[in-house]
Amino acid sequence: MAEDEETATARYIAGNIANQLMLKTIIEIIATMADDPDKYRARLKAKLFEAADTMPLTEMTPAREDKVRALVRETINTVLTNSRPNLIAERGTAEAQTRRVTCSRLANYYDKYFALQALKALR
Repeated sequence: MAEDEETATARYIAGNIANQLMLKTIIEIIATMADDPDKYRARLKAKLFEAADTMPLTEMTPAREDKVRALVRETINTVLTNSRPNLIAERGTAEAQTRRVTCSRLANYYDKYFALQALKALR
């Protein structure tokens, strides 16, 4: 049974969103293992932008190529967002700084534990 156009479009969009969420999750897990997660994400973003601008594409019109590259850059920007508004607002006090470091350490251990569990499950 063939899908109607609206369902097919919704399925396509949902697949793209799911892929972006999975990529974001994987990048966040890896970033939390870095010494400076924000710096890691920023460097990764720069390298991905460079790859997006130089990667060879199939034959297409220059206008379409520009549009494809712009959409790739937009997706990279969405997946690798660096801001953390709730932490930025708290950075003023020493207590907030201590709480942020403690929460960050707990999040790192939590993420590493679940990343290891996921890797074990794949074996």
